[in-house]
Amino acid sequence: MSAQDHAAVVLDRLKTFRASPPAVFDNKVDKDARPPYLLVRTSLLWLGAQSRPDAVNLANEIRKATCTVRVYGVGESADAARLLFDYATDAFLNWRPVITGRVCMQMYPDDTFEATPDERTGVAYFEQGSVWSFTSSPA
Repeated sequence: MSAQDHAAVVLDRLKTFRASPPAVFDNKVDKDARPPYLLVRTSLLWLGAQSRPDAVNLANEIRKATCTVRVYGVGESADAARLLFDYATDAFLNWRPVITGRVCMQMYPDDTFEATPDERTGVAYFEQGSVWSFTSSPA
């Protein structure tokens, strides 16, 4: 029930959702990578009694966690970035992750942002992203 377990299920979903998935990078893009690709960043927040009383058991042990997933679709054009955005949306919409020893709720979208140009690397590209999350608790 680690952060790694939560990240792994999300990364695997994006890498195996369709027969020819885009390249998927975990938190850092390879220096030689060229668009199109998805950059994925995950974080795990263990929910405490102050924010979610149902997140703890009678012994006051934290049991629920929220995994937040940020996905950036990077393409050579705004259209390409939007296609990657659509790929991630199709992969996550109405999907319930499976993690051994945990009960996961369905993924839901928290936020999106438009395709924007970025030239920080010296190569012009566009990125469009979305933020998703799901909660998990012990099985």
